[in-house]
Amino acid sequence: MSSVTISQSRAILAAGLAIVAILATFSPWKPSLEITLGPRGPRWDILYHLGGNGPWIKKIDGIVDGGIDAPEGCMLTLLQRIKDSNITLKGDLEFVNDWQYFSLGGFAIPLAPRWAIPKAQVTNFWASDCNRVIETARYFATGFFGLDWNSTTAKLHVIPETSDLGANTLTPGDTCIKYVEDLRTGHDYGLIQLSKFRSTYLPAISARFQTQNRGIKFTDGEIYSMQEMCGFEILVRGSSPWCNVFNHNDWLNFEYARDVIHYYRAGPGNRFGPAMGWLWLNATANLLAKGPDGGKFFFS
Repeated sequence: MSSVTISQSRAILAAGLAIVAILATFSPWKPSLEITLGPRGPRWDILYHLGGNGPWIKKIDGIVDGGIDAPEGCMLTLLQRIKDSNITLKGDLEFVNDWQYFSLGGFAIPLAPRWAIPKAQVTNFWASDCNRVIETARYFATGFFGLDWNSTTAKLHVIPETSDLGANTLTPGDTCIKYVEDLRTGHDYGLIQLSKFRSTYLPAISARFQTQNRGIKFTDGEIYSMQEMCGFEILVRGSSPWCNVFNHNDWLNFEYARDVIHYYRAGPGNRFGPAMGWLWLNATANLLAKGPDGGKFFFS
């Protein structure tokens, strides 16, 4: 891979960002401060406080009536624990008694405008070697290129996550050996700092829930997953009752918690962040430097 200097990278990316900023002024997709999907208040918009864990604009198109399968994890475990406790939830969580988790169902897939798809050439797109990422890439291709997409219109390249790839990867967080093996300030540093911050605001929420429901006590992780569900369900259904469970301060804390994990996991707060981020900076700068000759579409 060719390389450009840091100063060239900065100049190229600055120009690219300037173009994006100009185009944004003509975009119809501008968040409205009047949206009140969650806690209601003057100029309050829950979408601005999900820390990238939900949509940035009100979702009115492509809502999945039947729902979709969500990644398995803490939320499923929590729902099973509530069911096994044989209690009827009250107060803020009363809606959970009748709330249905997502189930896989058929749904319409919006196609990209035909003019947006390159003609007479194969469009390449990439995914890391992880089942959920590969499946997401395939669904993306179905939505963008059409139900009948195949290797003659688009080609999916799966990039392994094995350590022998080193810097030639989409997922340096899995291939940077020192980052993975450093248990104090490496891969888990973000989770460590997140846990510390969560302990400053989640116990109060837990106490509130326990006052309303004496028969069950929720852990920090379980309550945090409730906050995550707000954004995820908005993506699927357009709204979520989980958003109303928490007040404005709870959401401001959640927003900051999302900043904390990313800042210390792979951002400026992690000593390995600059080295891993350079891969994306260098690749992007090279593509911008090539201009139209570098290609028209890049999906990763």
